[in-house]
Amino acid sequence: MIGALSMTSTLVRRRRPHPSPPRTADPHDRARDWAEIQERMLVPLYEAVYERLDVGAGTRLLGLGCGSGLALLMAAGRGADVCGVDTDEPRLALARERLADPVRLGPGGPESACAREAAGASGFTVVTAFEPLPAPAAGGPSGLAAAASSLTAAAALAERGGAVVLAGWGPPRAVRHLVVLRVGARLA
Repeated sequence: MIGALSMTSTLVRRRRPHPSPPRTADPHDRARDWAEIQERMLVPLYEAVYERLDVGAGTRLLGLGCGSGLALLMAAGRGADVCGVDTDEPRLALARERLADPVRLGPGGPESACAREAAGASGFTVVTAFEPLPAPAAGGPSGLAAAASSLTAAAALAERGGAVVLAGWGPPRAVRHLVVLRVGARLA
């Protein structure tokens, strides 16, 4: 029995508190990690949407919450003219690295100056939101109003007959778009 106790203390060592403060991740490093690891899993979603809507030459596309720009890059590769907006500056910086001019990129959402200027008089043929728009918090009235406002602003940027795409991935209970989609169905 004594041998077992001494072996346990050899195998299990108590950690001493580290004198330095815990490291916090650099937002730019986290954005790059997300872009290189996680975002690629969304490629089938992007391809399915672009195929379904026949995105190509002649398409004017706005990416809301464009992230690091992979979806925009894929649309531009199909011949579309693209514009992207996002509130996450580190991801937007990655999008600027990935995409060449004349792609317009800017901070904000559907109400941003970048999106309004790029829409011009004719509007976008396709508006996508592959990342959640502001989702209503627990379905409260102010959250529903915010979701309705975002959807209304996004729809206003689309040309008459244009497509506004809200897409999410994962099981329905985990998709934050679900409540926003319900609001969209009411607005349609």
